[in-house]
Amino acid sequence: MSFYVILQNVLEEKGMTVTEAARVCKIPYSTLKSIIRRKSETTTLEIALKISEGLEVPLQQLIGEGETVVKESQLLEKFRLLNKEDQNFILQTVEMVVLKKIKISKNPPKEIELLESFRRLNEEGQKYMLQTMKMAVGTYERKTDNQKREA
Repeated sequence: MSFYVILQNVLEEKGMTVTEAARVCKIPYSTLKSIIRRKSETTTLEIALKISEGLEVPLQQLIGEGETVVKESQLLEKFRLLNKEDQNFILQTVEMVVLKKIKISKNPPKEIELLESFRRLNEEGQKYMLQTMKMAVGTYERKTDNQKREA
């Protein structure tokens, strides 16, 4: 990834303007603005070090070597914002994926679409859907048990 893209992402994540970043990095505003405006692929080591120090970002991240670590830390931050129930759901899903009990396709599965629709419902709608789902699951499970007994 280009230096300017990484720099823009860092500024966005930190909610900083170019002016603020130039001040904390102790480099001229014009230098920082030029990196972004000219879409610089690289910069000098001196400038990269000042930006790294000023923005408190590892140099490896700024030069594109730490992208995986950054993505993992961003995911972890988002995970920590979830309530315990959603955290448990994510952990169970990851465990299932790792154990290859389920496969994740690139297209969102119907379950995810249904879950997103469910979350948009008001509390009364969610209660109704849960009751309906319990009845449907119960009916299907009884049919399966009866079919097994008949065989």
